[in-house]
Amino acid sequence: MEADQPWLSPRSTTELELNTGLLAEVLEEYRKANGLNQADLAQILNMDQSYISKIETGQRQVRDLDTLLRVANQLGISLSRLGLSKELLQPVAPPSTSALVNEVDPVAVSQEEWRRMRRELNSRRASLPRRPRRSTGRRRASARLR
Repeated sequence: MEADQPWLSPRSTTELELNTGLLAEVLEEYRKANGLNQADLAQILNMDQSYISKIETGQRQVRDLDTLLRVANQLGISLSRLGLSKELLQPVAPPSTSALVNEVDPVAVSQEEWRRMRRELNSRRASLPRRPRRSTGRRRASARLR
């Protein structure tokens, strides 16, 4: 997807607004400051060397928050250096279910109706007349062979 459109992208709006160029600068600066090459940095981050190269050259943009947080933690870089807020580490409250309390689930209603009908039919099964079992032609043929 060339231009990420929020309504087409599974990414959150926070991920779409990230300045992904910061990661390239940070990785390159970290490598040079610590005398590392891309292969060494890739090993530290448990990534492929070609992936590190693509990030640094701008061919690859990393917008995944988990990846950015992992890089920051493994390299000891502050979140703000990667353009991230510490608010990302705060737990997010689940959405309110108060609007759903009085809502009726049509599938659950249908299933319960089916179960009720099945119980009723099973309770009447004993009162149904029994049909005599019909013997199959195979049984007769096998009896003749004896």
